[in-house]
This record gives sequence, structure tokens and C-alpha cells, in this order.
Amino acid sequence: MYKVFISSTVYDLIDIRAEVEEHLTKLSITPVSSSNPLTEMKAIENQDSIQICLNNIKDCDEFLLILNLKIWSFTKTYRLWWYI
Repeated sequence: MYKVFISSTVYDLIDIRAEVEEHLTKLSITPVSSSNPLTEMKAIENQDSIQICLNNIKDCDEFLLILNLKIWSFTKTYRLWWYI
């Protein structure tokens, strides 16, 4: 089973993320996303959200990052690269 972790901002890209998840599923690819409870996102108690995401990324074959340029600042971009 081929798995793709989908990451994006939560509220402004919800429709795009849903379309990507649907498209991947049609291609027999398993989407993994924290925003969709139907995906195979594994949560472990006593871990913060960043660590949970990083652990799930390790279990995936690909990582897809969807960005909306209107909301990202240099600081957030830097922090994003710091965590990844």
C-alpha cells in the first residue's frame, strides 16, 4: 500500500485537500492527513501535534505540502522548514 502524507494549512485549503485525497484514493494511493479522521493518521498519547505528524510522515512513501502564499510569512516558512 502506497501512502502519501498531505500537509497544508487547516481552514483555507480544506476543499483542495479533500480533492487531493479523493484523487489519490481513486489511484489506489492511501492519503494520510490529520484533518480527515478517515485517513490512516496514527496518534500517540502524550505527543504534541508536530511530533505526531513527524511520526506519521516517516511511515509514508511521499510527502505532499500544499501552501497558500497569501497566509505564509517568512517566519512561518522558516518554522516549517525547521520542523521538517
